[in-house]
Amino acid sequence: IKAEAYKGLTAEFAREVGATFLLRGLRNTTDFEYENTIAQANRHINPELETVFLITSPALAAISSTIIREIHRFGGNVDDFIPFRISEFGDIPAQ
Repeated sequence: IKAEAYKGLTAEFAREVGATFLLRGLRNTTDFEYENTIAQANRHINPELETVFLITSPALAAISSTIIREIHRFGGNVDDFIPFRISEFGDIPAQ
């Protein structure tokens, strides 16, 4: 398993790097509806690409990554919302 940054369509990037699976996290049924639509579009673009959905831990299900990024951006402590300490990765800019 490898995480990489890229620009462009996910399905095309997956084809370029030979990836055949995407892991996507789901917090609730709203996420499922949204992610399922994306998975279907990705599969249309790249028929070899399979999306695997992972259900999040209940402790983390109620908050969105957008909210966590916003808290971090304005200097708030996000340690309780993520499974690792940001400090473990050095200086990560709050974008």
